[in-house]
Amino acid sequence: MKTKAVGSTIVAIQKPPKESGNMDMFYFETNGTSRTTDPTTSHKAGAKVTNSGARQSIANKIYEQLSDIEGLTFEEVAHLTGLKESQVWKRLSDLKNKGKIYQNGERDGRGLWWIK
Repeated sequence: MKTKAVGSTIVAIQKPPKESGNMDMFYFETNGTSRTTDPTTSHKAGAKVTNSGARQSIANKIYEQLSDIEGLTFEEVAHLTGLKESQVWKRLSDLKNKGKIYQNGERDGRGLWWIK
C-alpha cells in the first residue's frame, strides 16, 4: 500500500488484489471520500476504511450481488449481502463514481441499481 500527503490530508492508494473474480477491478484513493470542509477525523476515517481493505471488500461484495441480481434498491442489496445499509449506500456511491454501476428507475420511492 502506498500513501502520499496531499496538503494536510493523507491519501492512501489501495491496489486491488490480483485475483479479480468477475469484476473489472479498480482501486480507491481516499481523496474525495471527504469534503475539504470536513474535520480531520473524517479524512482519517476515510483513510482507515481504505487502508484496511474494507472499502474494496464491501464494494466487491455489492458489485458481485448486482452482477447476480440487477435492479435492486440499496436496502435490498444490504439484506442480500448481510451488510449494513450505511455501508451499502456509501459504496454504491463509490461504484457509481468509478463508472461501474448506475441508477435507473425506482421501486417504492427507492432508486434501482444496475451494472454498466
